[in-house]
Amino acid sequence: MRRMTPTRIETDRLVIRSPSASDARAMEAIFTDPQAVRFLGVNGKPFELESPEQVERRVQRRVALEQQRGFTRWSVDLKESGETIGDCGLVPVRGDTPDAPEEIEVGYHFVRSHWGHGYATEAAAACLREAFTTHGLGRVIAVCEQGHTASERVMIKAGMKRIGTAPYFGEVLTLCEAIRDEWLRDQGA
Repeated sequence: MRRMTPTRIETDRLVIRSPSASDARAMEAIFTDPQAVRFLGVNGKPFELESPEQVERRVQRRVALEQQRGFTRWSVDLKESGETIGDCGLVPVRGDTPDAPEEIEVGYHFVRSHWGHGYATEAAAACLREAFTTHGLGRVIAVCEQGHTASERVMIKAGMKRIGTAPYFGEVLTLCEAIRDEWLRDQGA
Protein backbone atom coordinates (compact mmCIF):
# COMPACT_ATOMS: atom_id res chain seq x y z
CA MET A 1 0.00 0.00 0.00
CA ARG A 2 1.47 3.37 -0.97
CA ARG A 3 0.64 6.32 1.17
CA MET A 4 -0.50 9.21 -1.01
CA THR A 5 -1.31 11.60 1.84
CA PRO A 6 0.94 12.38 4.79
CA THR A 7 0.47 10.33 7.94
CA ARG A 8 -0.93 12.08 10.99
CA ILE A 9 -1.84 10.01 14.04
CA GLU A 10 -2.93 11.83 17.17
CA THR A 11 -2.91 10.53 20.73
CA ASP A 12 -3.73 12.38 23.92
CA ARG A 13 -0.28 13.98 24.07
CA LEU A 14 1.43 13.25 20.76
CA VAL A 15 1.25 13.81 17.03
CA ILE A 16 2.88 11.02 15.02
CA ARG A 17 3.46 12.25 11.50
CA SER A 18 5.26 11.70 8.24
CA PRO A 19 8.95 12.55 8.49
CA SER A 20 10.33 15.56 6.65
CA ALA A 21 13.79 16.90 5.90
CA SER A 22 13.39 19.43 8.71
CA ASP A 23 13.35 16.55 11.24
CA ALA A 24 17.06 15.86 10.82
CA ARG A 25 18.05 18.42 13.44
CA ALA A 26 15.74 16.90 16.06
CA MET A 27 16.94 13.38 15.18
CA GLU A 28 20.55 14.49 15.71
CA ALA A 29 19.74 14.81 19.41
CA ILE A 30 19.11 11.05 19.44
CA PHE A 31 21.64 9.60 17.02
CA THR A 32 24.57 11.68 18.27
CA ASP A 33 23.87 10.91 21.97
CA PRO A 34 25.91 7.93 23.27
CA GLN A 35 23.32 7.21 25.99
CA ALA A 36 20.40 7.25 23.56
CA VAL A 37 22.04 4.78 21.15
CA ARG A 38 23.75 2.45 23.60
CA PHE A 39 21.33 -0.40 22.81
CA LEU A 40 21.43 0.05 19.01
CA GLY A 41 24.56 -1.93 18.18
CA VAL A 42 24.73 -4.49 15.39
CA ASN A 43 26.72 -7.73 15.40
CA GLY A 44 27.86 -7.06 18.94
CA LYS A 45 29.48 -3.76 17.96
CA PRO A 46 28.38 -0.47 19.49
CA PHE A 47 26.33 1.90 17.36
CA GLU A 48 28.57 4.47 15.73
CA LEU A 49 27.40 7.99 16.44
CA GLU A 50 26.15 9.62 13.27
CA SER A 51 27.23 12.85 11.65
CA PRO A 52 24.55 15.43 10.79
CA GLU A 53 24.81 14.29 7.15
CA GLN A 54 24.20 10.65 8.12
CA VAL A 55 21.17 11.65 10.18
CA GLU A 56 19.84 13.62 7.20
CA ARG A 57 20.21 10.54 4.98
CA ARG A 58 18.42 8.45 7.64
CA VAL A 59 15.45 10.85 7.47
CA GLN A 60 15.50 10.73 3.66
CA ARG A 61 15.34 6.90 3.76
CA ARG A 62 12.31 7.14 6.04
CA VAL A 63 10.54 9.50 3.67
CA ALA A 64 11.27 7.10 0.78
CA LEU A 65 10.05 4.06 2.76
CA GLU A 66 6.73 5.74 3.50
CA GLN A 67 6.28 6.60 -0.17
CA GLN A 68 7.00 2.98 -1.13
CA ARG A 69 5.21 1.05 1.63
CA GLY A 70 2.77 3.49 3.24
CA PHE A 71 4.53 3.28 6.60
CA THR A 72 7.89 4.15 8.07
CA ARG A 73 9.47 5.23 11.33
CA TRP A 74 7.41 8.42 11.74
CA SER A 75 8.37 11.58 13.61
CA VAL A 76 6.81 12.13 17.04
CA ASP A 77 5.90 15.62 18.24
CA LEU A 78 4.50 16.82 21.52
CA LYS A 79 0.95 17.91 20.73
CA GLU A 80 1.05 20.86 23.11
CA SER A 81 4.29 22.48 21.87
CA GLY A 82 4.97 20.91 18.45
CA GLU A 83 8.47 19.93 19.58
CA THR A 84 9.84 16.84 17.80
CA ILE A 85 10.94 14.46 20.56
CA GLY A 86 11.61 11.21 18.72
CA ASP A 87 10.40 8.69 16.23
CA CYS A 88 8.19 5.63 16.27
CA GLY A 89 6.78 3.50 13.52
CA LEU A 90 6.88 0.45 11.34
CA VAL A 91 9.83 -0.89 9.35
CA PRO A 92 10.49 -4.13 7.49
CA VAL A 93 13.13 -6.40 9.07
CA ARG A 94 14.43 -9.92 8.63
CA GLY A 95 15.81 -12.27 11.23
CA ASP A 96 19.32 -13.63 10.82
CA THR A 97 18.42 -17.11 9.57
CA PRO A 98 18.77 -17.82 5.83
CA ASP A 99 15.05 -18.48 5.35
CA ALA A 100 13.80 -15.65 7.59
CA PRO A 101 10.70 -13.99 6.15
CA GLU A 102 10.23 -10.26 6.05
CA GLU A 103 8.48 -9.05 9.18
CA ILE A 104 7.27 -5.63 10.25
CA GLU A 105 8.82 -4.22 13.40
CA VAL A 106 7.52 -1.39 15.55
CA GLY A 107 10.44 0.60 16.86
CA TYR A 108 11.05 3.86 18.65
CA HIS A 109 13.78 6.28 19.66
CA PHE A 110 13.32 9.34 21.86
CA VAL A 111 15.43 12.29 22.92
CA ARG A 112 16.83 11.41 26.34
CA SER A 113 15.23 14.40 28.08
CA HIS A 114 11.83 12.88 27.19
CA TRP A 115 12.47 9.39 28.56
CA GLY A 116 10.32 8.19 31.43
CA HIS A 117 7.13 10.06 30.52
CA GLY A 118 5.30 7.21 28.76
CA TYR A 119 5.71 8.74 25.30
CA ALA A 120 7.28 5.60 23.78
CA THR A 121 4.42 3.42 25.03
CA GLU A 122 1.79 5.89 23.83
CA ALA A 123 3.43 6.15 20.40
CA ALA A 124 4.05 2.41 20.03
CA ALA A 125 0.42 1.58 20.85
CA ALA A 126 -0.78 4.17 18.31
CA CYS A 127 1.54 2.73 15.66
CA LEU A 128 0.30 -0.80 16.36
CA ARG A 129 -3.28 0.41 15.91
CA GLU A 130 -2.22 2.03 12.60
CA ALA A 131 -0.53 -1.21 11.52
CA PHE A 132 -3.61 -3.30 12.17
CA THR A 133 -6.45 -0.96 11.19
CA THR A 134 -5.01 1.10 8.35
CA HIS A 135 -2.42 -1.22 6.85
CA GLY A 136 -4.16 -4.53 7.56
CA LEU A 137 -1.05 -6.19 8.98
CA GLY A 138 -1.66 -9.43 10.82
CA ARG A 139 1.42 -9.42 13.03
CA VAL A 140 3.97 -6.87 14.20
CA ILE A 141 7.14 -7.65 16.12
CA ALA A 142 9.52 -5.66 18.28
CA VAL A 143 13.05 -6.58 19.36
CA CYS A 144 15.45 -5.24 21.94
CA GLU A 145 18.70 -6.27 23.55
CA GLN A 146 18.25 -8.81 26.30
CA GLY A 147 18.33 -6.94 29.56
CA HIS A 148 17.06 -3.67 28.06
CA THR A 149 14.18 -3.69 30.52
CA ALA A 150 12.94 -0.18 29.71
CA SER A 151 12.39 -1.04 26.04
CA GLU A 152 10.85 -4.41 26.82
CA ARG A 153 8.51 -2.69 29.30
CA VAL A 154 7.40 -0.30 26.53
CA MET A 155 6.57 -3.26 24.28
CA ILE A 156 4.54 -5.02 26.97
CA LYS A 157 2.68 -1.87 28.05
CA ALA A 158 1.85 -1.20 24.37
CA GLY A 159 0.05 -4.56 24.34
CA MET A 160 2.71 -6.84 22.88
CA LYS A 161 3.59 -10.26 24.28
CA ARG A 162 7.13 -11.49 24.93
CA ILE A 163 7.57 -14.71 23.00
CA GLY A 164 11.25 -15.43 23.63
CA THR A 165 14.50 -14.59 21.91
CA ALA A 166 15.58 -14.71 18.28
CA PRO A 167 18.53 -13.71 16.11
CA TYR A 168 18.22 -10.22 14.58
CA PHE A 169 20.91 -7.72 13.62
CA GLY A 170 23.70 -10.17 14.45
CA GLU A 171 22.61 -10.71 18.05
CA VAL A 172 20.12 -12.81 19.98
CA LEU A 173 17.47 -10.31 21.01
CA THR A 174 14.31 -10.32 23.11
CA LEU A 175 11.35 -10.79 20.75
CA CYS A 176 7.82 -9.53 21.35
CA GLU A 177 4.82 -9.71 19.03
CA ALA A 178 1.33 -8.38 18.61
CA ILE A 179 -1.21 -10.39 16.62
CA ARG A 180 -3.94 -8.20 15.07
CA ASP A 181 -7.11 -9.89 16.33
CA GLU A 182 -5.70 -10.54 19.82
CA TRP A 183 -4.25 -7.01 20.14
CA LEU A 184 -7.44 -5.31 18.96
CA ARG A 185 -9.53 -7.44 21.33
CA ASP A 186 -7.22 -6.73 24.27
CA GLN A 187 -7.28 -3.00 23.49
CA GLY A 188 -11.09 -3.00 23.43
CA ALA A 189 -11.26 -2.12 19.74
